[in-house]
Amino acid sequence: MAEVVRVLRDSTPVELNPFPFSGATNLTTLNLTSDQLPGLLFCPALGYYGNGNIYLAESLMPDFTVTPPQVNARWILAGPLLTQWLKKP
Repeated sequence: MAEVVRVLRDSTPVELNPFPFSGATNLTTLNLTSDQLPGLLFCPALGYYGNGNIYLAESLMPDFTVTPPQVNARWILAGPLLTQWLKKP
């Protein structure tokens, strides 16, 4: 959880193209809990892009004013530690 917060707090967002809202198979959430904060569930959104990178979404927002509807966010490249952890089998 600390690594996700650090990346969101300290990293610079990158520009990525929005992707279609329907059929967004490269979008998921990471469900994190902590014994130190019982009852709190932290669920940041993740985007997997064809370039092999994993991005955390800050301010994820569907946009239904365009056709087809799209997902927009401020995307932040996941750090090496988080990327390694997410890619473990």
